[in-house]
Amino acid sequence: MSVTDVAHGVTPTTLSSARIKQPRSTSRISTAWTARGQRLVEGHDCVERGYLAVAVAEQQLREGQPEAAHATADQAFGIGESFRDADLTAAARHAQGRALIQRGDVAAGLKRLDETMLAVVAGELLPTMTVRMYCSDIDTCRQVYALERAREWTSAFSSVCEEQPDMVGFTGVCLVHRAEILQLQGAWPDALTEACRACERAQRAGRKPPGAALYQQAEIHRLRGEFAKAEDAYRAASELGFEPQPGLALLRLAQGRLDAPYEAARVRVLMGQACHALGDDEAAALELEAARSVFERLGAQPELAHLDAPMAPASRSPLTARELHVLRLVSTGRTNKEIAEELSLSERTIDRHVTNILTKLDVRSRTAATAYAYDHKLF
Repeated sequence: MSVTDVAHGVTPTTLSSARIKQPRSTSRISTAWTARGQRLVEGHDCVERGYLAVAVAEQQLREGQPEAAHATADQAFGIGESFRDADLTAAARHAQGRALIQRGDVAAGLKRLDETMLAVVAGELLPTMTVRMYCSDIDTCRQVYALERAREWTSAFSSVCEEQPDMVGFTGVCLVHRAEILQLQGAWPDALTEACRACERAQRAGRKPPGAALYQQAEIHRLRGEFAKAEDAYRAASELGFEPQPGLALLRLAQGRLDAPYEAARVRVLMGQACHALGDDEAAALELEAARSVFERLGAQPELAHLDAPMAPASRSPLTARELHVLRLVSTGRTNKEIAEELSLSERTIDRHVTNILTKLDVRSRTAATAYAYDHKLF
């Protein structure tokens, strides 16, 4: 439940079924609504205090304060149990799990998420909270590459949707997530089938197709080299308000419609290294060979020498895991504000990370930091 929802007195039954990413600019407004809500419930022993605590925990997670978020979520959990509010206890348990993952205790965090998903598939929550918890849990599993876990819970949740008539409206969400997981596992035909099913089901119900489902269709078409179909699907997703990036940019790269061949080839090298690190050697080979052809045409001998060197694990890095993550995003050209939004952290926190990166690497610019990471195989 969002801060604004609580402040307006919105109950769990009126929550949106989709997890909407709000612009960073609304965080100050949300904080103000939270403060008002806390003032209104001050001195009252009521369940609303718990929902406000969950909202505060979510804000603390966005600001990169996992310890504080965990403590706040504990308070919310206690209130939820005292009032026997299953939705509140599930939301609080979910926030606890994300806080544990954010501070590095991934195994414990995933176990907490499993407890939340157990309530989801057992039908203990209201439909809207059910879908909210499912979507956020699956998204978190994907972020830490717990793909098998995500697949199992998605399968269980799809059964819940099929069995409950009041959940039919949410089956599209399940199908989209299933398509995402199947794509990551390399089952592209099955992924495309599920994404198409999500659109067909929405149309039969008289609703617009989910933009996320169209985006997933575009991704599969792009990966299979069906560029015209991919372009149409990205455009359709965009028209429905779904952000078509980074897929559309990758499509342009595959089409050769970038005017900076050397930089584009270096991006392919980074993509190949990322695929190798994830164990997808086939995709890595395709990206590196594409880069090689460009470097050979340009006569970029140093880059060719790098490609000919054996791909080894990354060297010992002076950066923390979080700083490496930030640097990876910096290397893609993202601004500090964009990185903050993607990682659900404050822009000030990202500013501090970037400053630390430049200091530790003894470089003066973001471009130099990216070059250092590339030359020293930090990622």
